[in-house]
Amino acid sequence: MKLTAHQTYPAPPSAVHTMLTDETFLTQMATEAGAVEQRVVATAARSAVEVSVPAPGGLATFIGPHLSLMMDTNWADAEPDGSRTGQLTITIPGAPVTAGAAIRLSPAASGSELTYDGDLTVNVPLMGPSIEKKAAPELLDALAAQERAGQRWLQGGS
Repeated sequence: MKLTAHQTYPAPPSAVHTMLTDETFLTQMATEAGAVEQRVVATAARSAVEVSVPAPGGLATFIGPHLSLMMDTNWADAEPDGSRTGQLTITIPGAPVTAGAAIRLSPAASGSELTYDGDLTVNVPLMGPSIEKKAAPELLDALAAQERAGQRWLQGGS
């Protein structure tokens, strides 16, 4: 299933990238997402976030009361204009579910734009598309929450 998300931030790409690779910000994001457990490791080139969150209502039937996710983001070096590209990979350990997205962080009149363009795949015979339809809104909601929290963070309201 194809997924696209577009975000805007009131800061230049260098500040947004710094935020997105800040362990404190990533830990706060995991907490705001309802993580009952989390582990965060981040550098300017890569961030790895492992969380356990309550399973979304429609997915609990398939996966149990908690959903473990591993989110791995790799960033390329900044271009002269400050833009960056990256790759996000989300996996659910032990489940045939993957999500991957190309990331583009670029300057914009209002600060920065961040775009995720990728796919969600559930390799379960017959049930895969149904599970994808239930999981996709949850993933997009998480990215929207990241944008809201990031805007607060960049405006000093962490």
